[in-house]
Amino acid sequence: MKRNSLDLDNVKKDVYKKDKIVENLKLIKKISKNNNYLSVLYWINAELEGYDDKEFRLPYRKIRKNVLKHASKFFLERLNKKLEYITDPIGKIIKWTERDKITYKSTNFWGTTLTITIYKSELDDVLQGVMRKIADFFLLYDKDQKLIEKEFNFLPDDNYEEFKEKTNKETLDIDLGKLNQFLYDYKEKEIFKESLKDLIRFEYEKKFKYAIILMGSILEFLLIRYYAVNNIELSSVYGKKRYYKFSELVNYAIKTDFMNEKKRWEIVQSYLRDFRNQIHLINEMRERRIDEKWYETLKPVFEFLYDKFKHF
Repeated sequence: MKRNSLDLDNVKKDVYKKDKIVENLKLIKKISKNNNYLSVLYWINAELEGYDDKEFRLPYRKIRKNVLKHASKFFLERLNKKLEYITDPIGKIIKWTERDKITYKSTNFWGTTLTITIYKSELDDVLQGVMRKIADFFLLYDKDQKLIEKEFNFLPDDNYEEFKEKTNKETLDIDLGKLNQFLYDYKEKEIFKESLKDLIRFEYEKKFKYAIILMGSILEFLLIRYYAVNNIELSSVYGKKRYYKFSELVNYAIKTDFMNEKKRWEIVQSYLRDFRNQIHLINEMRERRIDEKWYETLKPVFEFLYDKFKHF
């Protein structure tokens, strides 16, 4: 299929119509087969057939579910809201949006009956996410085809096994009880695991800016919880009882030579403080770009400190 044989003008007019989503995905699939866009083909197949590996699910497929846990002999009936990836084929999701909500029954690990409700607005957001990616493809196909593989390369295939192994190891450590003293309940564990998965994903996608943000967030959380668990009140150091900035939390770690790692905390303080000054686009454009070198400096320091937290 040659590009000149395609009349995409009419296609582009319908790119944000939900009844055209499947048709547009199939068109992109034909184009991608002809041009050997392997990463695009993976995405298309996952959308059309459903996602098997959750590590590949894109952010727009994370939705809010209302989970009603039915009463049991131990607990009363309770309603929770839970963020989860929806893995169903996009065609099925399109049909579901014809209703205001979908409701179905399930059971959890302990055999408790669940009634799960997903509202139309959540499903509409998934459709919008797919349509945005379709629009991105046609824009790049029209303007710069060299960027297509990069834009849709959500995870390099040759790194997948290493990525999956690391993700499984880190989340298993949490499930086995490491960091239990810092994570107060099941909900916190699940949120923390999602952050770890996102960090590992950003590393393998080479999105260094977002990886560094999560490194800082994880260390900030662990410092706050460590000080709380050990009754360390920073007001005695900084004079006010309030939420302390990340720099103050790290300053105290440096001052007390926390974990006998003063030098590593100094690197964290220096680089992350500098990084946070650079994170605004206007600063990044005027000064140094946030590139792989920043990440390569911080990664071994982060991993060493994080491992020490896991072994308290």
